[in-house]
Amino acid sequence: MTVASVWSLDRTVCDTAIMGKWIGASVALMVSATALSLYFILKGRNADVNIIGSLDMAWPFTLTGFIVMAHSFLQMCSVLHAGNGIVDGLLYATADFDNPAGVAATLTVTFPFMSGVKAYKECSYVKQNVFTIVVATVALALLALLRSRAGILAVGAVLLMRGLYKRDNFLRRLVFIITLVAATTVIIISVTKEGSNQGRTLILNVCMDMIKDKPLFGHGLHGFRRNYMLYQAKYLERCNSETFNLLADNVTHPLNEYFLLTVNFGIIGFLVIAVAVLMTLKHFTRQLYNDTFTGVSVLTGIAILSMFSYPFRYPLTLVGMICALFLVFRDQLSDSQGYIKKSVCTITTILSIIGLTIFVPWSVYQNKWGKLVRSSENNKTAQKALDNYSVLYRHLKNDPYFLYNYAYILAETGDCFNAVQIAQRSFKLMANYDTALFVAEQQKECGNMDYSEEYYKLASAMCPVRFIPLYGLFQLYEEQHRFDDMKQLGRSILAKPVKVQSAEIKRIRLAVRQKMVMYNL
Repeated sequence: MTVASVWSLDRTVCDTAIMGKWIGASVALMVSATALSLYFILKGRNADVNIIGSLDMAWPFTLTGFIVMAHSFLQMCSVLHAGNGIVDGLLYATADFDNPAGVAATLTVTFPFMSGVKAYKECSYVKQNVFTIVVATVALALLALLRSRAGILAVGAVLLMRGLYKRDNFLRRLVFIITLVAATTVIIISVTKEGSNQGRTLILNVCMDMIKDKPLFGHGLHGFRRNYMLYQAKYLERCNSETFNLLADNVTHPLNEYFLLTVNFGIIGFLVIAVAVLMTLKHFTRQLYNDTFTGVSVLTGIAILSMFSYPFRYPLTLVGMICALFLVFRDQLSDSQGYIKKSVCTITTILSIIGLTIFVPWSVYQNKWGKLVRSSENNKTAQKALDNYSVLYRHLKNDPYFLYNYAYILAETGDCFNAVQIAQRSFKLMANYDTALFVAEQQKECGNMDYSEEYYKLASAMCPVRFIPLYGLFQLYEEQHRFDDMKQLGRSILAKPVKVQSAEIKRIRLAVRQKMVMYNL
């Protein structure tokens, strides 16, 4: 499961950085759950709950952590490709993920296993302490180089827990020093990343608006991706802040997992998770030994990282959480009565089999779509691709990314009417700047000028820093001979602050200036 969570990379999947890992991890997880549950059902009272030993579970995570750290350092040194190791003058590494947040999530999940693996072998306290300190220093150094404040806090907290748990004065002193250095590093990074902090403030304010509208049960599954950009557009129009206007961009995830949970499922959903956490802590206080401590350390690291980042974007976090819960509750499962154990295993088996019957076909269609995208890139005609897209539509009609690609192919063949219909469905499932701009362009092609104007304005409101929707609206006004609107909008484009100067912005401003001179505006 750990291998599938980090290194599954099916080149036929469109999003190879994440989707391939989720497919591999999900299949491995459901197959493993089914196999273990069937083992417990068939063995009955003779089933050994310790069939998977602590060391058996620790080593895969430990090796994964070490490999990801080595991979990241090699990328920083430009030995392995990752943006040449330096981006904007800073060291950069992603290992096998889409961004450094994946590295932070991996180290958070694997560090408790890496630092505790020596405890499962009969080593002296000195060797255990030295091993823990070395691993912690390397992990925290990597996270500091990646400027991951959340990762430093999560790993630092787990290290502090281990120091207090071992009750060793020397280790406590070292842990205190490392924790102090980690806290200082977080403060320094926070001060130097002012723009990031302001961007977080914007996302926080918009999320609070969403929670206020539906506080109890939230906006539903995928409610954030369906509604956030619409709320951001309203908020930016209301507050009219030049700073926020320059920072606003497409947002696919809130500040942390807790905001995502509350936005999607409301206060009720948040309370359900809170109760589950309290039950886990209550059980941990009754059963305090290496296994339960390692499990709670993993859960604590994930909980802290989830306050500042989005670790559940990566499947290893889910795998690590399940393994940690198994470590914490393993004894309770072993001591439970036979019918309870059998009922739990039966339910797990049924759910896993149902999940496999749904997930495997979906994965097959995702692979077919990925192959189709790559064949289209190899100069296949849009019409041939369209025939295949129409077949896949029946199975992937609730995937906004697929719908966007389908709409693009329809537009390539000149079918703007159906392109608009498919793109609008994609927009309902995931409202964002790119889809709004695409719908505006296709509505214009279809001659629906009023709708085109509406979506151009919406795209501009979502990301006020962008020039393309304003220029599209400027051209729309020109076609309609609305010269007063052209004059007003043209002046706004020429006076608009620029976040990052580019050739495209210069081209747009030059074209607007020439048009205004042509029409004597």
